[in-house]
Amino acid sequence: MYIYTSYEKNQPNQPLHYIDDSLESNQTQYTQQFEVESIENDQKLNDSLKRADYISSVYAALVIENFIIPAVILLGLFSELQFWLITKSPNIKDFCYCETKKALECEKGCLVSQIDSYDIKPTYLFYCFFIIGVILQIWLNLGITYIRKQFWVSQLVLLIVIFSCYALTISTICILIAYNFGIGLILVGWVNAFVIIFCFAFYSMKTKSEINYGIGATFILIPTLLFLITYIKMSPNYAIYFSLNSIILITFGFFLIWESKKILSQQKIIRLSIIEILIGSELLIACINQVIFRAIEFCKNSKKKK
Repeated sequence: MYIYTSYEKNQPNQPLHYIDDSLESNQTQYTQQFEVESIENDQKLNDSLKRADYISSVYAALVIENFIIPAVILLGLFSELQFWLITKSPNIKDFCYCETKKALECEKGCLVSQIDSYDIKPTYLFYCFFIIGVILQIWLNLGITYIRKQFWVSQLVLLIVIFSCYALTISTICILIAYNFGIGLILVGWVNAFVIIFCFAFYSMKTKSEINYGIGATFILIPTLLFLITYIKMSPNYAIYFSLNSIILITFGFFLIWESKKILSQQKIIRLSIIEILIGSELLIACINQVIFRAIEFCKNSKKKK
C-alpha cells in the first residue's frame, strides 16, 4: 500500500496527449527552421551565381572592348587622326617608329634633319577628350541611380561617349610613347593586357565564381613575367622601360579585381541586362578615369572621418 501511494504521488502532472502535442510542436518548429535555412542557403547560392554571371559577362565585354581600343590606337598611329591628337616638329617623319627606340635614335631615318628641335606634344583636343571623359565617368559613378531611370538609348549614348573619349585619350598617350620609347612597348602592353582580361573572363565563366586575389595573381603575374623576361632578353638595354610597363600592367590587373568587387558590393540588386553589363565594363576599362574618381572618393571620405 505504501508503494502504491508513493507511486501515486510521483505521477506526472501532465497527461500523455499533452506530451505528444509538445513533441509534435517541437518537430514542426525544427522543420520550419530547416526550411527557412534551406531557403536562405538557396537564396545565397542564387545570389552568388548571379554575381558570377554578371562579372563574367562584364569581363567578356572587356575582351571585346580590348579589341576596339587597339583599333583606335592603330588609327592614331597610322592615319590622319594622329594630326588631330598631337603636334610634332616638322623634321620628324610621319608614322615613323622604332621597335624599342625613340624616333630621334632610330636607324630608319625618322628625322628629316637636325635643324628643328625634337618636340612632340598633345593637342588641345586631347585635353578636351580627357576632361570630358573624366567628368562623365564621375557622373556615371555618382548619378548611376538617375542614369538607370533613363531610356536605354540615352544610357547607350552616354556609354559610347565615355568610351570614345577614353579610347582617344589612350590613343594619344600611345602615340607619344611610340615616338619617344618605341612601338614595342605598346604591342607587348596590349597583348599582355588582353591575356589577363581573357583569363579573368574564361575562369569566371568556366567556374561560375568571382575572381579572388589568389587566382587573379596567378593570371596576372605569370604572363606578365613571361613577357618581361622575353623582351628583356631581346632588348636588354631597355629593361627599365619593359619593367615599368610590367608594373603598370600588374597594377591594372589587381585594380580590375578590386574594382569589380567594389562594383558588386555597391549593387543591392544584380541586374543582367546588356546596359548594366556595359556600365560595369565601362567602369573597369576606363581605369585611368576610374582611378581619378576613386581618389576623389577617398579624399572625400577621409575628410568626413576627420
